[in-house]
Amino acid sequence: MDQVCGLEYEVSGQGEAVLLIHGAILSDTFAPLVREESLAGFRCIRYRRRGYGQSELVTGEPTIEGHALDALSLLDALGERRAHVVAHSGGGPIAVQMAVSAPEVARSLVLLEPALQNAAMAAAFDELLAPLVERYDCGERA
Repeated sequence: MDQVCGLEYEVSGQGEAVLLIHGAILSDTFAPLVREESLAGFRCIRYRRRGYGQSELVTGEPTIEGHALDALSLLDALGERRAHVVAHSGGGPIAVQMAVSAPEVARSLVLLEPALQNAAMAAAFDELLAPLVERYDCGERA
């Protein structure tokens, strides 16, 4: 994976951009999806949100707005003016915030089991799961 804007990411394929935003527990949720034949003809952008994998840590309290700005900055750095946005679980509120903040960027939204949470709940949930995410990222998949 490469890194830009402090975010670890990978791009595969060519065509209209599809931004994949993972949830709060697993940062590689979409890894198998980018190899799907159904995504042929699309440029899939899979990244790890701030605080996951090799992406930089969140400075201060994590917010949905901050994560949405990160996603928009990543697209901008990659030269993408518009993208289909696919989000899972905790990525759902981020995708919605992205679409609210920059409606001209989101071609479409696909929300898979979106988490319903406010910023305070998201911060507490991230803190609660941090040790599990760290173990998973270190290879303890079970």
